[in-house]
Amino acid sequence: MIEQFEQFIRERQFISNVSLRTLEWYRQSFAWLDTPDPTNDQLKSLVIRMRERGLKPASCNNRIRALNAYLHWKTDGIPKCGAECKHLRIPKLKEEQRVLPTYDQSAIKKLMEWKPKGQAQTRLQTHAMTLADTGARIDEVLHLRRTSKTLKPISDCFCRSLSLVRSGTASCLVSARLTDILQRRFQEGALYSAKLPRCC
Repeated sequence: MIEQFEQFIRERQFISNVSLRTLEWYRQSFAWLDTPDPTNDQLKSLVIRMRERGLKPASCNNRIRALNAYLHWKTDGIPKCGAECKHLRIPKLKEEQRVLPTYDQSAIKKLMEWKPKGQAQTRLQTHAMTLADTGARIDEVLHLRRTSKTLKPISDCFCRSLSLVRSGTASCLVSARLTDILQRRFQEGALYSAKLPRCC
């Protein structure tokens, strides 16, 4: 490996105390760079080579971060890279924003019409319906407890419990359908494991 690359890696290892995996990441990234003093055109051709070899933009950006760290290291006196840096820099590639698929109305209808068998399936269905209805996070739903022993509406207790899980920072709306289901499941005791304490 080129001596300047090795010097950079030694300083990262013994001064910055980076992990062995980070050192390996630097070595793999430097394999794309042919010279310790690249020109702007050489940096552009490097990115083109990576793309021609089939690397995706996210993988290219991973290598670019390591190479930009090296290019900054070559400039003395500036501890952190910023607007005042005049060294060459490889711009990051635009990455596509993946939109995760969501359930449509027919899938949610099938879930609501499904007839669970046993307590485990009942809890699973109730949790899935609660997630779909409220937009709460899974850890919030799994830690929900009815917060009142009085005859207050289940939706009020549910919202108060969700607010407690979120440290009092959120409120939620619960549909009438989910309110009925939660009321029935709480009465049946179907939402609690025997190992978990009940709050009501």
